[in-house]
Amino acid sequence: MPLSKRIRYEAIICCNCSDEQLSAAGASILSALSEHFGGASMLPCTGAWAANGNDVANRYRSVQVHSGVMILLSVPQHQADQAYQVLTTTIALAVRQHNLPARYIHVDGFEARAFHFDVDTMSLCGARDIAPVTMVDVLSGQ
Repeated sequence: MPLSKRIRYEAIICCNCSDEQLSAAGASILSALSEHFGGASMLPCTGAWAANGNDVANRYRSVQVHSGVMILLSVPQHQADQAYQVLTTTIALAVRQHNLPARYIHVDGFEARAFHFDVDTMSLCGARDIAPVTMVDVLSGQ
């Protein structure tokens, strides 16, 4: 099975603002990332953090819970550094442009494998040596 080794970034933006503000900021982030890397995704989320969350502590205080969005970006490994720079810069610009009261953005990055398949043919895109599996095969347990 052909696989594409990639780096996947997940950036979480949570703050006390309207859903409309978050959606608008997210849409501008997605547009910019898609222009650079061909696509990105956004999911709604809820985040909680403590006022002293940046400290190493036994106990955290003043926990706040807010709505947010998670931005997902997957890129080939050779684009990892560039993608991180574009991702963080794009988010910072969107936070300012849409007046989001967000300061700290959580970003996870990890190795991933990516696959794309064609829903009409049920074959992997780019796969030449794999026979497509049909819906009948799946439903019959083959």
